[in-house]
Amino acid sequence: MQNDADKIELLLKFSRGELTGDAEQAVREALEKDPELRTIYQLLLDIQTDTGGKDWSQIMNFASESASRMFDDFMRNHREGTNLYAIRTYDSKLTP
Repeated sequence: MQNDADKIELLLKFSRGELTGDAEQAVREALEKDPELRTIYQLLLDIQTDTGGKDWSQIMNFASESASRMFDDFMRNHREGTNLYAIRTYDSKLTP
């Protein structure tokens, strides 16, 4: 596991039972040894529970699009010199 995105992807595969053999064992051992990794894994499990088991790609699309819109709103307000930064944080049509 090299970077955070790789860790998350591997943990998601582990949680869905898509890993076998050495890969599954490596994740189990990493979870045993690394408290930060256990925290990330628990957060991923909580997200899966809270979203009713929706497809992770839909959730990632929703998060990515929402973050992009927030950043665009922030940058627009910054360019316009607006002291008040109103940022749209939710758009229900994106919700999986």
